[in-house]
Amino acid sequence: MYTSKNISIFLVMIIIITNVNNSLLANDKYIQIEANKGDGIYTFLGKYMLKRNKQSIEKFKKINKPFNGIKLSGKYNIPIKIYSFNGINIRSTIGITDFNKALYIQHYNEMMFKNGIKSKDFRDDNILWVPIVEADMSDSLRKVELEPIFKDLDIKLFGEKYRKFKEIDHKLEHCVFYLVAGHGGPDPGAIGKKNGKELHEDEYAYDVILRLARKLLEHGAIVYPIVEDPKDGIRDDNYLDVGKNETFYLNQKMNLDYKKRLHQRVDVINELYDNTNKIKNHHVISIHVDSRPTGKKQIDIFFYHAENSENGKNFANTLLETIEEKYRKAQPNRGYSGKVSPRSNLYIIRKTKPVITFIELGNIKNQRDQKRIMIPDNRQAIANWLKDGLLKIYAD
Repeated sequence: MYTSKNISIFLVMIIIITNVNNSLLANDKYIQIEANKGDGIYTFLGKYMLKRNKQSIEKFKKINKPFNGIKLSGKYNIPIKIYSFNGINIRSTIGITDFNKALYIQHYNEMMFKNGIKSKDFRDDNILWVPIVEADMSDSLRKVELEPIFKDLDIKLFGEKYRKFKEIDHKLEHCVFYLVAGHGGPDPGAIGKKNGKELHEDEYAYDVILRLARKLLEHGAIVYPIVEDPKDGIRDDNYLDVGKNETFYLNQKMNLDYKKRLHQRVDVINELYDNTNKIKNHHVISIHVDSRPTGKKQIDIFFYHAENSENGKNFANTLLETIEEKYRKAQPNRGYSGKVSPRSNLYIIRKTKPVITFIELGNIKNQRDQKRIMIPDNRQAIANWLKDGLLKIYAD
């Protein structure tokens, strides 16, 4: 689900993949090879361990129209589509929900690498091969057990300490989450100060987003990090280094113009949604850290939803109630003043296609709120609580 996010355009075998669509979820590029003396359709299919049956032969001819036989030095498409692996998981890369099919494709790619047909593992070069006809794999590779299979995950975006972890269940396997850290790149968002050091909203929002992403992945969700910074990872520091390295999903450079950047962010979400809208549940989580001119007012975590969105309102209330319940247990005499409100003047709320929950974590200029975002354990608690709320929405 998340890893190896430094995704770009790669060389596969003898093919240079160019003009790759930014969504990288649907791709009409096929593996292509040049015919040598004596080559035929059977030869090509056998090299890539594809079934040499009528269906495979007909598919080969169809993707090589007009087909007039195999000619020496001619270039031919092999019925294997090329996808740029999104570093998250196979399901979200190619827009499917079938876990077993994804595992089958994983086995095929691993076999291609093991046998020297593919030069690198797909998790290293971010190039995924998806056969569009049946592969001729051994029963041991092709057979997928019926009992739940919990994968070991390795997500480079999370940093060395947190990159390796394991699924614990599949409660969110039919859910797609678009996780948006507020601001980023040329825009640090709100800025607070503590002990002479600046606290930038985008850095703390991003850290919570990564922690939330990791928790959702443990439950089998599909997760898209809309804002990425390949250098940061999850950080266990009170003072987070500031920078402008953030990009949008799949290394799309942020526009310097504020309005264009807003449109860019929403376009990324909507394009991803359009390519995965067959999956049942979609949810945008946008995280910010609020600011007040005086910095004197403490703010509990509060939520916005789109006007006239009943689901948005209900989901936000469930998240609020979950956090309020957690606070009651952790700090019985504290009280909680977070609220849920509709908001119509925020572009991301008005224009994203999936349901959206916009979350403000606190006041970055308030000393008590600063503890909420500065202390790593507190950032992790927020991520855990949001995950618990999302499980109530989608898994109960």
